[in-house]
Amino acid sequence: MQKWEYVWFKQIRGYGGTLFGVGGGAKDWSLEVPGSLSKYRVAGGDEIFAMVNAMGTDGWELVNVVPGSNLGGSHSAGFTSERVWVFKRPKP
Repeated sequence: MQKWEYVWFKQIRGYGGTLFGVGGGAKDWSLEVPGSLSKYRVAGGDEIFAMVNAMGTDGWELVNVVPGSNLGGSHSAGFTSERVWVFKRPKP
């Protein structure tokens, strides 16, 4: 039976809003990458896509991207503040 190894990294962003979100907006995305994946990091504007492509060349397959929000309150309802990217590849 095939066995798999899994890894993940997270994109996060904040919300720069004031009371009820008036005058604010989404901040830029940033990456939280575990040390085991740091070799795939590529600086630049399309960092996420360069990283995913680099992982693909090493056999990692994107399984899912899970959106979520860690912000509370009605001012951020429906606002995606994090994405968890999940990958797998066959174990050697």
